[in-house]
Amino acid sequence: AQHWVAAQRTGLFELTALADIDQAKLEKFATDHGAKTTYTDYRAMFAAKPTLDVLHICTQPNVLRLEAVRDAAKAGITAIVVEKPMALDYQEAAAMEKVCREAGALLVINHQKRGDPDWMALRQAVTSGSLGKITMVRANCYGNLIGQGTHLFDMAMHVMGDAKPLNVIAACDPTVGMAEFHPAPIQSVAEVEFDNGVRGTFSIGERSPQVPNESTVWFNFSMEVFGSDGSARVVLNQGFWRWDKAGNLADSFAQKWSGQGQGQEQLSRDIATALSDPSFKHPQRGETALLSFAMVEACCRSSVGGKVISFPLSADQNVLAQWSRRSQPQKAGAAHV
Repeated sequence: AQHWVAAQRTGLFELTALADIDQAKLEKFATDHGAKTTYTDYRAMFAAKPTLDVLHICTQPNVLRLEAVRDAAKAGITAIVVEKPMALDYQEAAAMEKVCREAGALLVINHQKRGDPDWMALRQAVTSGSLGKITMVRANCYGNLIGQGTHLFDMAMHVMGDAKPLNVIAACDPTVGMAEFHPAPIQSVAEVEFDNGVRGTFSIGERSPQVPNESTVWFNFSMEVFGSDGSARVVLNQGFWRWDKAGNLADSFAQKWSGQGQGQEQLSRDIATALSDPSFKHPQRGETALLSFAMVEACCRSSVGGKVISFPLSADQNVLAQWSRRSQPQKAGAAHV
């Protein structure tokens, strides 16, 4: 529902058809949001050939994800939106990106935090030069590598003006966390070198630093960027701060988590722009998302192999997919953001 509500606010989209195997949920959504046509099988929806420019696939990553993307691309749908993480393993994520690229379909992965005001301010502080030469990024989140880690890696690249990773060295706890929908190491620490010369340190998982006085562990999500002329920080559900070279607070504002509102709306606007202007590259396109997912795979390869992993990654390994066999999985926690 959040996807459609945000898209509707832009005034650029019309809800044409819905598909869900749960009849009760399907009927309620159709009633609440005025869907014209409903289906209990998405394949039947594609076969009926309704006017579909944009398809949102909102299943969990372990349910019909790659298969549905393949079917949508084959059906000629122009833009396909998928929740993060884009897959449960690297090879599946790479296959998803390739399918859409070869079909000429825009694949968008829902790293919607990019469109929230606090994260936009952090990117502006970096790319405008107000922090001077960037020297270090430090970030942490509670969710594991694919629970929230893809967000963290994606945001690091984004705030640094689309910097790309050169290499990763990491250590991961062999215990599996969030096993039901996001099986990955319960705790990981990583150092990433980017192509702009910046090194980033990342703590990802349940033992990461906690943010005081928060109502949910999922708000333990923050990033700090340090430069020669100052520093800046974002803490999810709290806001943005920037300090000058002397350590004086130069700018700040409070920002509560928007429930995927503002960022989700911007993602939808960018889809409309990409469909009308082929030269526009959607910020959350599959190519970019695959790179953040590759950083996840690199963490696992580095931990298992005990060495630095360089980019681009080879396709002959799929270490993240093997992780659930390393120890007894733990049950997933509460729904995360």
